[in-house]
Amino acid sequence: MSRRIPQDNLAYAVLLSINEGKSFGSGFRMKAHGSNYLVTAKHVLYDRHDQLYGETLVITCHSPNRAATSPLIMQVDLDKATILTSSKFDIAAVLLGRNEPIDGHDHTTSLKKLNVDVKRPTKLVGESYVSLLQPGVGEAVSVDIEATGKLNSVSLANDVYLLGYPTSLGMQQSQYYDFSKPLVRKGIVAGVDETKSTFVIDCPAYPGNSGGPVVEHCTDGYFRVTGVVSKYIPYETKWHSNRGDIINTDISNSGYTVCVSMDAVLSLLTDATA
Repeated sequence: MSRRIPQDNLAYAVLLSINEGKSFGSGFRMKAHGSNYLVTAKHVLYDRHDQLYGETLVITCHSPNRAATSPLIMQVDLDKATILTSSKFDIAAVLLGRNEPIDGHDHTTSLKKLNVDVKRPTKLVGESYVSLLQPGVGEAVSVDIEATGKLNSVSLANDVYLLGYPTSLGMQQSQYYDFSKPLVRKGIVAGVDETKSTFVIDCPAYPGNSGGPVVEHCTDGYFRVTGVVSKYIPYETKWHSNRGDIINTDISNSGYTVCVSMDAVLSLLTDATA
């Protein structure tokens, strides 16, 4: 019988909105080198000309406590923010502030040995360009650097969980589901490309999923964030008219998604502190 994914892992994904919906996406907060970062796909923040979609980013963070109905909401002035981007990979990280350990909690024991619901809780001391719009109820979760896995821990056919906010699904006015909360999709690792530092999962991603974390149930039994959702893989269908030389091409979602490995994210954050 397989282990159930930990409840705090299900709260990793955060909802991103730039300039009141000019761009939507997903991301996750991450603790690394004493700082707290928002990690997401680069194309969520920047257009194809490498210009920001807007200056105001709103981040909605839900608590793993299901009884906590009020999320933490932050606002970031992107014109003033420290933003790290990769020239090679579809990833970006926004510095939110520094992590201040909370007294009375164990911050030295390995995560594997901590038998508590909230591990290594910290208080965010935000940068001057970060403002609090809503304090929320319960704890907001950040991915600990120890809870990540590199590409060498990504194995074919391992179970994975795609977490994020596919805001393009359905119609919001029809209320198929709560658009303000993340959806979870389960699949497997379908392929690994070491040369591109990416891997493919058999979960379909949709606009809004980009930048969300991928949690893998690794071979050693532990759950780790091993990738960032980048893009779905399309497939092409063509039909030819019997009358005239007319070709129509349809592009559809194949159900496979490309993810950037955490190697690229960790390298980006390490270079920033070097």
